[in-house]
Amino acid sequence: MKALLIICKLFLLSIALNAQSYVIKGQVADVRSNEKMAFVNIVVNEGRFGGTTDIDGKFSITSREPVHKLKLSFVGYNSLEITPPYGTDFLSLVMEPQIHHLSEVVVHPGENPAHRIINLALKFADSNDPQKMTAYRYMAYDKLLFTVDTNRVAKISNAKNSRQDGFNLQSFLSERDLFLMETVTERSYMAPGKIHEKVLASRMSGFSDPVLVFLISQLQSTSFYDELIQVSDKNYVNPISRGSTRKYLFILQDTNVTETNDTVFTISFRPIIGTNFDGLQGVINIHSENWAIQSVQAQPHRQEKGLSISIQQLYEIIEGRWFPVQLQTDIQFNNAMIQDGNRSFPLLAIGKSYLRNIDLKPELNSSDFNDISLEINRNELQQDAAWWIGQRIDSLSARDIETYRYLDSIGRAAKLDQIAGSLLAVMKGKIPLGTVQLDLNRLFRYNDFEGFYAGLGFSTSPKLSKYFMADAYWGYGFGDKKPKYGLGLNFSSTGNSQTKLWLRYDETAEESGGTNNWTQHENPFNEKNYRRLFVNRMDYIKSIQSWVGTRALPFAEVNLGFKREIRTTSYDYFYGLAEEALAGLQLYNINEIHASLRFAYDEKFLKTDDELVSMGTRFPVLDILFIRSLRSLESDFNYSTYLINVEHTFYKTYVGQTSATIQFGVVLGDIPYPKLFNSPSAWRSFTLFAPNSFATMRMNEFISDRFVNVFLSHNFGKLLIRKSWFEPSVELHTNIAVGSLSHPELHHFVDIKTPEHGFYESGILFRNIINLSMSKIGVGLFYRYGPYGYSKPADNFGYKFTLSLGL
Repeated sequence: MKALLIICKLFLLSIALNAQSYVIKGQVADVRSNEKMAFVNIVVNEGRFGGTTDIDGKFSITSREPVHKLKLSFVGYNSLEITPPYGTDFLSLVMEPQIHHLSEVVVHPGENPAHRIINLALKFADSNDPQKMTAYRYMAYDKLLFTVDTNRVAKISNAKNSRQDGFNLQSFLSERDLFLMETVTERSYMAPGKIHEKVLASRMSGFSDPVLVFLISQLQSTSFYDELIQVSDKNYVNPISRGSTRKYLFILQDTNVTETNDTVFTISFRPIIGTNFDGLQGVINIHSENWAIQSVQAQPHRQEKGLSISIQQLYEIIEGRWFPVQLQTDIQFNNAMIQDGNRSFPLLAIGKSYLRNIDLKPELNSSDFNDISLEINRNELQQDAAWWIGQRIDSLSARDIETYRYLDSIGRAAKLDQIAGSLLAVMKGKIPLGTVQLDLNRLFRYNDFEGFYAGLGFSTSPKLSKYFMADAYWGYGFGDKKPKYGLGLNFSSTGNSQTKLWLRYDETAEESGGTNNWTQHENPFNEKNYRRLFVNRMDYIKSIQSWVGTRALPFAEVNLGFKREIRTTSYDYFYGLAEEALAGLQLYNINEIHASLRFAYDEKFLKTDDELVSMGTRFPVLDILFIRSLRSLESDFNYSTYLINVEHTFYKTYVGQTSATIQFGVVLGDIPYPKLFNSPSAWRSFTLFAPNSFATMRMNEFISDRFVNVFLSHNFGKLLIRKSWFEPSVELHTNIAVGSLSHPELHHFVDIKTPEHGFYESGILFRNIINLSMSKIGVGLFYRYGPYGYSKPADNFGYKFTLSLGL
């Protein structure tokens, strides 16, 4: 019996010894820059089994046998073999870059073995794409920092021309970063395309009010399965997309076997030489388990002058499905420079996201979602230190702690919260002055009728009340020598419906026949508003109006209003029978009811405590306006006006971005010239380009009571011309106007001309020829043709320059 017991013990001991596992951990970095290296392939001993590092360069490998050798490999780096020292708990390893670059690799004729793997990844893409899942929910810990490439700073600082006194950027950055922010969010998804993300907490260095918490969610691209990879406002063709094997060079660099006997294929990619599209280059690891992306590193093949971008993504199997668990996006702002004496360095943003508590079978209902895709309640974002410890992947480093300590002290001393609030207000066109705000849009403007306009405008600020706002303005046009003034009241709710009530009184000037400009943007720097500079025929109006608006309907904003105005022409005009016509200025009493609808299917919004901010939609946007005069309330005219505006923009792979705007309008009844439709012209021999206007049409050239305007444009980006010294964004335009007027004989002392035979013009723009820090300038040329073309060819041209603001 004893012998049997001993045999059993020995048998169990042998099983335990065979089942024993060996764990080895560490981190891999670049030997020169000390930057942590993500997705390095690691093989244990002499076999093919191993693992990879994560986005922080860390690895943890479990082996069934003692680890006496590790072999590390990564595209563009020399392989590394090491023997782990006995008893070491954590290895700090460095790898050395190779001298040659990926673009110098020679591919021999024959079938490319990487294509089979890429095609399999594309075949199984739908089953691996997180956006094609029925539903999911997860928590995300996000970390965003702004810094400068410290290695470049060190290299220059050690040069002979390095400064020896005053502020030293290298010394500053050796201990801390320029900015640090942490955010914890909960995100839910339900097919098709329903998203809701709520920010649970945020902490920002230097600020107690987390005013920028939405930055990271807009920075990251959370899936590498879309045909176009979008980062910020840039679109890049995904190497895992239809036809990519004809556009990309794929090279199978390595294969590794997992402990489950699956294979991980390491493939490098870049656009084929001679192709010209917005492509990526980098390295992708594809796992033979359902041929899914396990990890990817990518950056634009051609770096932009404004932004340099790189992304990293790591996927793991969760509940039987591949799902992203770590994301990183780095953006270098080449136009935002940090000064250090007579030197300057580009600002670098590094955003990391760690996904956890991933649930691929959550209990969600359609009622859990609405058009609010990102929700931020500032009053709920503050959490104590103990709460944050439980949310972080790792504890804060000494560098992170010093960043918070230093910038928090600076923030308190410099009152950065107040400055940030002021900057956000300025972005909305306001300068806070306590409980009131200075309205920047009321200070200055220019058009050909009023000339230079100067004035003042004030409104109450949210500090006084977030439910109520009063405003008033006064200004003077030095061209028409007339003052303008007005005041208003605005009551609003803070719920998702954003119900508002406006009451206004104005004595101002308004474009005659400018009814079709009702969709223009308030932002004076929006390109569409450049046309206002050319307006040279206006009416003076005294108006009282009231509006109520709400977003109570899905994807729709509805406004109802009443307007009473006294309109006086500033030019000789008469409406009526010829025998009654008398030259002079005309005065009209008009009472109208207005109803408008803006419908944007699947439009998403960012919701803060007191406002909604549109995040756009990929579907067409529809605007409808109905105006009805009220003859029973002593209105001089009896008419109904119907206006429709449809706008849509979409991007086509390898082709570029197409935009289309179609406008329809009709007015029924008796109506004078000031209330007709003036085709939106914007001609000068050489002037600013204004979208959705006619570049070669003379001002006030055409008038209609029913019309159709079509504005088509296609932006090739840099797909047509891409030289090292000349990389303009090429844009083609075609504009069409058709209109008619029922009773032209009733309009006197103004030129009446209708585009009933069709007005046509086409043009080309070369945008972004000159790239300044916050603006881009280009040139263009338009030509009118067809029934309304001039007999002298030179008169048909309109020469333009483009001006766009921003990074």
